Amino acid sequence: MDPHFSEATASSVRIAGAAALRLELQEEAKEDRLAVTKVRPRLWPLLVAIVVLVAVLLVFYQVVRGSMQQSGLRQEAQAQHAEALWRCNSLQGREVSGDCQQRVNAEARGAAQVRSPDRP
Repeated sequence: MDPHFSEATASSVRIAGAAALRLELQEEAKEDRLAVTKVRPRLWPLLVAIVVLVAVLLVFYQVVRGSMQQSGLRQEAQAQHAEALWRCNSLQGREVSGDCQQRVNAEARGAAQVRSPDRP
């Protein structure tokens, strides 16, 4: 063994090696933190996705609401038509009853054509 190499020298070499290793680990950790901050996701794609989702939900709500209103109007018209036919059927005489039914049916067809969305 080297006479100049003592236990104190070996200890200081180990301390210096540990300090160098610690410094290297700290630098790696700093580089990792910088890499993580650079990779951080952007916020705008999330905001765009949220806005698009809200818009789609609003459109869906409007479509469902419109169809519910249309369904209610259709049911009301059918009820009125059924009531008018019932009154026509309660009239005395076949001719009077038949004429009444024809008028009610003609009015119902006319109202359906006016409300029809297929009409230009």
